[in-house]
Amino acid sequence: MEDNKPNPESSRVLLWSCGVSALLLALFLYLQATESAWMELKAQWLWVAALPVVIGLVIGKYVGKFKVGEVEVGFRMDPEMLRLASAPGQTPPESSGIGPPNKETSAVLSPLSWTRERENEYSRTHRLFLVHVYEPSTSPGQKYDITIFLLRSVSPLNQREGFSEVEKLELYFGPYWNDAIFTSANNGGLIGVRTSSWASFLATGRVTFNDGSDPLILHRYVDFEMAQNKT
Repeated sequence: MEDNKPNPESSRVLLWSCGVSALLLALFLYLQATESAWMELKAQWLWVAALPVVIGLVIGKYVGKFKVGEVEVGFRMDPEMLRLASAPGQTPPESSGIGPPNKETSAVLSPLSWTRERENEYSRTHRLFLVHVYEPSTSPGQKYDITIFLLRSVSPLNQREGFSEVEKLELYFGPYWNDAIFTSANNGGLIGVRTSSWASFLATGRVTFNDGSDPLILHRYVDFEMAQNKT
């Protein structure tokens, strides 16, 4: 999964949030010191004063979720993902009549230069890759809501938008999605698709370019290991 790192704008949001919290706390202390009839300072008002800081941490992408007692609250880290095209959720296994895939024997690679193999893959894919993020699903019968999108590996930060040479991305999730092809056109923003699933699956993508380059095939195994192994 991709890291969501704070940026300068996030830092400004956090500073403003801290300032609002400080003002609220000062107001509550003043009302208590003057024995105002409006309120008596109790523990819950301290939480009210801290609320802007919590909001700032979430908006600024310093945290993605927090837990109060037994309730864990999560937040979608990037609103841009909400504007992506949506694919229907994975067909439940009991209604699809489709069993698990057959095991296939894979070819064994001969000895090679790891550096050369790695650079060849970067060249083949134009440094483009499929990545995914996920969160607990809000759809009945599904386990996770997933966003699969295109990313270019560049330094210092990966590129997620502004692929001028990309025309569209097509994604295929397999028979549990009725063998449908889901298309995301390049509108200058994030290129990808949102869907839901009750189990891991392999996503196959085809990138079409507008600069004369041959179409590019990419694969992404959509796993949920981070959630399942969370302690």
